[in-house]
Amino acid sequence: DEFEVELEQAAEGVDGADLPEAEQERMRRAAEETFGSPEELITHAVDVTSVLARKRAAMQAHASQIGADSFFLAMAEEAFAGAFGTEWFIARGAPRAPGEPFTSSLFVG
Repeated sequence: DEFEVELEQAAEGVDGADLPEAEQERMRRAAEETFGSPEELITHAVDVTSVLARKRAAMQAHASQIGADSFFLAMAEEAFAGAFGTEWFIARGAPRAPGEPFTSSLFVG
């Protein structure tokens, strides 16, 4: 899955040993567990790199969900862009044909 690959690549640049124990545990679980939806169900991949600063600020504002010392917020800008620069969506009732590219806009079709 493309998202999981991007997340793994982003994690490569972060030294988990410097993070709090709870955050290290979250990183371990994320690496071991499968989460999200299977790629064949995903229909849209929307580039959101133009609003990444807002996205990071929104994540910081939700401290009850993502702590200030979070691995995600500790990412360098390039790694953050790789992990969070695309939003993935599933259009109900409109599956993507095998091998077809993702639709890049929610307003097309």
